[in-house]
Amino acid sequence: MTTPPAAPDNLQVGAHTYRVLVDHDGLVGVHADNRGSTHNETLTIALDGSLAATLQRETLLHETIHAAWDQTALTALEVQEQQEVVVTAFAPVLVAILRDNPKLVAYLTSP
Repeated sequence: MTTPPAAPDNLQVGAHTYRVLVDHDGLVGVHADNRGSTHNETLTIALDGSLAATLQRETLLHETIHAAWDQTALTALEVQEQQEVVVTAFAPVLVAILRDNPKLVAYLTSP
């Protein structure tokens, strides 16, 4: 069985480059139920390094969607609870679509 690739060190989200931190000692300052967190003020995404690889990938996409949300007009709405519902609903489905459709990924990312 091959080892899955490590999470990227950086991630471009819109106009900003986010630093991705994988914390194997637990996420400092993050609620115990969280698998990750996005800090738009410091352009940092933190991931719980103790997660299984599939959960870590899903969590990274989840946090990336939060980062993207912050760069849209949706931030003008007072919808923090709805944001979490939408992001949580879409992240696992998007990970599955991207994983299961390599031709779609190649098409979408071609120049």
